[in-house]
Amino acid sequence: MHDIGELITRRKEEQSQCSGSRMPSRCCRTITTNDAILCTLHLGGNVVATSHGIAGVIQKWNIDSGEHQGSFGAVDRIPPKGWNFSYPPKDEMEWLWSIGKWNEDKIVTFSFEVGTMNVFNHVSGDLLNTIRHPDEVPISGMGHDNLFVYDDRVMAGLEDNTITVWNISKDGGEIETKLRGHTGWVFCMEALPNGDLISGGGDNTIRIWDTTTESCQTTIEDSGQGGVLSIQYVYSQNKFVCGGLNDTVKIWDAEHLKCEATLVGHTKRIRQIKSLNENCMMSVSDDKDIRIWDMRTLSCCQTLSGHDGPINSVSIVGDQVITGSQDKSIKIWS
Repeated sequence: MHDIGELITRRKEEQSQCSGSRMPSRCCRTITTNDAILCTLHLGGNVVATSHGIAGVIQKWNIDSGEHQGSFGAVDRIPPKGWNFSYPPKDEMEWLWSIGKWNEDKIVTFSFEVGTMNVFNHVSGDLLNTIRHPDEVPISGMGHDNLFVYDDRVMAGLEDNTITVWNISKDGGEIETKLRGHTGWVFCMEALPNGDLISGGGDNTIRIWDTTTESCQTTIEDSGQGGVLSIQYVYSQNKFVCGGLNDTVKIWDAEHLKCEATLVGHTKRIRQIKSLNENCMMSVSDDKDIRIWDMRTLSCCQTLSGHDGPINSVSIVGDQVITGSQDKSIKIWS
């Protein structure tokens, strides 16, 4: 398997950049869009990209001004205001479930409906490459930590229960590796500092993979969460934090693989977890709330409400938190 050192470096940098982030306390801006937001991605500076599932569209936004800065993808299918689930026709739906940043000007999208990846230049909006799974296997829905882009590779958790790695530098892409072991959809992955990979899935297990031998070396048979939708490794504490289908957040000792705490507060499944700073984690849920958890006291220290629908995704940009929801809005919190 291709070395994941670049991925580990990127993940460390992402956490170090927000290590001093302040605790958000209010919504300072709401951006209303025309479609449910499935995923948010920080492109750099004050610009974020959002994937809009039904129509298969990526849109860019200035989070300081709220200004729309362009669309690409299936722009001819941007829904009109007041759209419903009859638009577009079902056979034309392209749920862009996950998006990942490749480099300064390229992103990768992965469709939930048709098992297709597209590589875009997000500056020009040009489509650079289309990669189709030979068996049309789509990325696993529900979680958003199931797509990594590093070097010239894409790693994705799929509905065939595998973690699949492509070389995307070639036209049409090329599958290089498949990690097999999960017996349910792979909802999330995370890179560990020793070069291993950790994953969670619908089979309610957590697996740790040796990326050199491409084998599963450890399995936690019962995550206690009914399915693991999000995993985040906390580099400053050698712990990993999981969000589950059963509404709980669990904190694990990464060395001894022991669950140290189960945090309750959400009332519906947790879509994504992010590290807010060295001491706090953030989770978003179908219950429409954002919760901030103090890793020292093992308690919820802040709850942010305001969305009118399930929150699918969260990104951290400096001292601001960006959330995207089924209610077709982006909210910026500070």
